[in-house]
Amino acid sequence: MMVLADLGNTRLKWALMRSDGTPGSMRAAVHGAWPVDVFRKGVPVLAVSVAKESIRKKFIAWVRRQTGYAPRFVSSAASYGDLINAYQDPWRLGADRWVAMIGARASVPRARALLVVDVGTATTIDLLTRDGRHHGGLILPGPSMMIESLLGKTGGIATRAKSRKKSPATDFFARDTRSAIEQGAKQSVAAAIGRARQSARTEVGVMPRVILTGGGADGIELPFAHVRIDDLVLRGLAHHAQYANPQ
Repeated sequence: MMVLADLGNTRLKWALMRSDGTPGSMRAAVHGAWPVDVFRKGVPVLAVSVAKESIRKKFIAWVRRQTGYAPRFVSSAASYGDLINAYQDPWRLGADRWVAMIGARASVPRARALLVVDVGTATTIDLLTRDGRHHGGLILPGPSMMIESLLGKTGGIATRAKSRKKSPATDFFARDTRSAIEQGAKQSVAAAIGRARQSARTEVGVMPRVILTGGGADGIELPFAHVRIDDLVLRGLAHHAQYANPQ
């Protein structure tokens, strides 16, 4: 038995790894509300983390108390099997992005190209091709961060957004300030994904298959076919648990 854990900026997501090597049902909790029913004595934890160092240290200490072991963290590397990291300094690529790409290739192995999109506190977009080459990616604020930035760093917009009255939703244009902020944030992310998709086609010669994951993905509407895989990072951890150091 093993616990797979994705320690993000705002939440912990986890699942037990099944006997067939796949993650079980994914659960999530905000930091400080971590469960005691799964993280228990004698059960090792394989994790990936992009949380700030103070949260990471608390998680390590908590897991050690609960299980008797420190969690083992997966880090970005120059390669994983035939997956090749595009970064000159591989460690600078977020480990969650790296593990998500591992999960994407395991989940959709026949795609000629994949665009891996993780929408959370930050939104990350990574392009990889069937031969295992990572072509790089993008990082932009997630919808929640865009909204918080506008509300926290403006006067007039923040004041006008406080109204509890919300107008009926339209297809695109909002009719009150709060809805306009929320719609603008979601459409900004959707537009970035669309542009990345078209740029990927130009770069690699094929239209990539888009995989969407992350806690902020619910509000993102895309006008083209895509695959939603909420536990993508956990799938990557499960693959890593079985095939670590596969070279």
